[in-house]
Amino acid sequence: MSGRDKMRDTPVSSAGSPLIEPPLDVGRRVLVAGRLDALGEVSALLRQAGYRVDVSYEVAGALEMLRRGAYQAVLCDLSMSGGGGLRVLAALREWESDTPVVLITRHGERPDLIAALRSGAFDYLEEPFDPHDVSLAVGRAAAHHQLLARQRADDERLRRLEAVLRRLSAAPDLASLLGVIGSELPALLGVERFALYRYDDDRLALALSTHLDPASTRSVYIAREAGPLREAVLRGRPVVVPRQSAQEPTQVAVPMFVEDQLVGVALLEKRFGPGDGFDENELGFCEQVGSHVGSALRVRERTAALEAALRDLRAAQDELIRAERIAAVGKLASGIAHELKNPLTSMTFGVQNLRDLVARPGAPQEALETSLDTLADDIRRMRDRVQTFLSVARPQEGATQLVRVDEVLRRVVARYRDDPRASGLSVREEYGGSPVVRVDEDQLFAAASNLLLNAIESLSAVPVFEGAEIVVSVAAAEQRVRIAIADNGPGVPPGVRERIFDVFYTTKTSGTGLGLSQVSVFAERAGGRAWLAESAPGARFVIDLPEAHE
Repeated sequence: MSGRDKMRDTPVSSAGSPLIEPPLDVGRRVLVAGRLDALGEVSALLRQAGYRVDVSYEVAGALEMLRRGAYQAVLCDLSMSGGGGLRVLAALREWESDTPVVLITRHGERPDLIAALRSGAFDYLEEPFDPHDVSLAVGRAAAHHQLLARQRADDERLRRLEAVLRRLSAAPDLASLLGVIGSELPALLGVERFALYRYDDDRLALALSTHLDPASTRSVYIAREAGPLREAVLRGRPVVVPRQSAQEPTQVAVPMFVEDQLVGVALLEKRFGPGDGFDENELGFCEQVGSHVGSALRVRERTAALEAALRDLRAAQDELIRAERIAAVGKLASGIAHELKNPLTSMTFGVQNLRDLVARPGAPQEALETSLDTLADDIRRMRDRVQTFLSVARPQEGATQLVRVDEVLRRVVARYRDDPRASGLSVREEYGGSPVVRVDEDQLFAAASNLLLNAIESLSAVPVFEGAEIVVSVAAAEQRVRIAIADNGPGVPPGVRERIFDVFYTTKTSGTGLGLSQVSVFAERAGGRAWLAESAPGARFVIDLPEAHE
């Protein structure tokens, strides 16, 4: 059993919850058009039945009355002078009026009667007739007119509801949503006051009220409403709260359930006179509006919760990025220290050696020059290492130009084809056309060289086997250029794949872990990306770049 069904099954007192208060007034006004001798008794009978009756003895007068007033029904003599009922029906059709017409006919008027029915007459009575039958026919016609009027009002109200729902859907946050509810719903529901209680933390709390009772404080006012709110929630349906006197307003409490979960309760309040009230139709519409408002509230509440969670997530991400940056700085410093340690040690020994040579009388010039060359070489290697680290930590923009990718790759292959490490390997080139990209040409050359050298070292690390091959390819499609360098060597172990582009990460005993990270940085700065594609056997690295046009 759902939560809503449980609420409905809870026994509560039903005393003092009338469905309709007071009866609906339909505004009973009828026009009688015909001969006095024929319709005088009928007019008197209709007045006795509570109708307000206007009488005309000619068609022209009847038409003038129809122009000036609203009638629930017309009782018309088909054969009255001036065109009779047919003229009245034609005028109503021309005015697009839905006022029903009941005809009085006689023997021999069958053709006119058929024409009148085709023109939209509601009913007819043939003389001689019982005046009470006329009263019943007029009553049916008036009820039919009332039904049509109610349908038109309902259609108009539904159109207004659709407009309000569009505004509710467009409200960007909960505060804006409550503003739309407070400004739109009282007029839509025809009430003087609209109060909305949101259900949160197992209690109902006032979210908005179009006005508060000036004769009481807010706390007293809300306390007076607690009973109706509770009863509406337990019933799961709108509850009409009876007024104690004619001066008090009538209240209706409308619960709002979404997926059998209570979202809130709306309290509607209005003072009514004749023709006003809350009947089944009104309560049904209130319940429909409450359902839509409840759904809008639930969506905004969940949106607000998601936005709060997103803010927390972004804050956590910012903190994580900050921590990662700090860790990266530490890692960079550690890498620099590691890379510079050996040259510094060598330089320390070189300086000591120079001191020894200088301190010795007649030290050979050749020995001095050798020591100085060693120091200069160590200094150069340290400068190169520092520059390499800086290129990863703070990549230089470089001058971009239109570059033919196949030409750059041919130069890269030519440079490494005769490398001793490539001995016994086959390098195959596959260039699909001559695509162009806008990049720094030297950086593209360096990135492709890194990938080709990785492939060569991967294959040279295992015994040479027949069919050992590297494939260098380029292809263009959908405004993208894809460079791929693949080998059929041992491949990349699964545990390494996730970290292979990380700075300083390497599986080589002599590597710095900067080559692939530089490839990734280059691709991203050029508007693309680099990745390790699925390949068996071996490894296949891909650089994807946006295509340019010459």
